[in-house]
Amino acid sequence: MAKDYQGLRDQIIANAKMFLAPPAGHELEAGPDGLAIPRSDHDLEVIVFRTTDGYTAALTVVREPVVISTASPSALGALDELLNATADVLVEFLPDETETQQRLANGSIVDVGFLRKR
Repeated sequence: MAKDYQGLRDQIIANAKMFLAPPAGHELEAGPDGLAIPRSDHDLEVIVFRTTDGYTAALTVVREPVVISTASPSALGALDELLNATADVLVEFLPDETETQQRLANGSIVDVGFLRKR
């Protein structure tokens, strides 16, 4: 996992695009798994600000904070906390295992329905 500002920001936004509701009045098509196509990066931003407790990061949608990290001694630490928070939210929105998913030897899961045929 990236431990730099841009890498953390990119992953936070990628997570958020999967669990945030679509913009009001925006028609979305569902993909083959029934999940809606995620919202645009243009509405999303990741900010870091300093408080008396340290640095805090927030995911905002059109300037409204949606997910806020716990305070951290560093800005990078606050982004890491925000990534953890969005990962915790995202797991609730992932579909259950399907018949096309297979568990790998290391415990990870792959959906073979998306893989290219050999």
